[in-house]
Amino acid sequence: MDYITDQTFEGLTIEHLATAEYENCVFQSCQLNGADLSNFTFVDCEFISCDLSSIRSKKTSFRDAYFRDCKLMGIHFEDCNPYGLKCTFESCTLDYSFFYQCPLKGTKFSNCRLTEVDFTEAGLEGVSFEGCQLTGSVFQMSNLEKANFTGAQGFIIDPSNNRMKGAKFSQEGLAGLLIPFGIEIS
Repeated sequence: MDYITDQTFEGLTIEHLATAEYENCVFQSCQLNGADLSNFTFVDCEFISCDLSSIRSKKTSFRDAYFRDCKLMGIHFEDCNPYGLKCTFESCTLDYSFFYQCPLKGTKFSNCRLTEVDFTEAGLEGVSFEGCQLTGSVFQMSNLEKANFTGAQGFIIDPSNNRMKGAKFSQEGLAGLLIPFGIEIS
């Protein structure tokens, strides 16, 4: 496998992306939707205004990857290599993605849209969901200890089915913790 470092790729499409290990690279305005990125490695890479929707991610490594203003819809992150999986998502759309059993400790989702995302059994310790829209997302048997939901909206989380010690919520978001118990707030 090729090793590519310290490169900037702008406007790249699926046809022009070589299977490789990329380190400290920047991907700007790339159209990679539907690409097979299986076995690719991205270390300390930035993705800015890219479309990676519906990529195939079997054993893909994202280590210290940063995504800003990207579309990452329908991605099966649980297929990624879990070793060193660490990402930061800023103002991204991750609708209909899957993080089933993913170790996401310390991951940051900032001002992202996460509609109907599956976080079942995910390790979400210390994860930040600040300012995120989480409508229809599933948190089932997840570890949400010390997670930050400040300013997050649209979530429904059953505290009896998740570990939540030390998690932070805005006062406006508290209703999302009571809905599973049939409690109404007016």
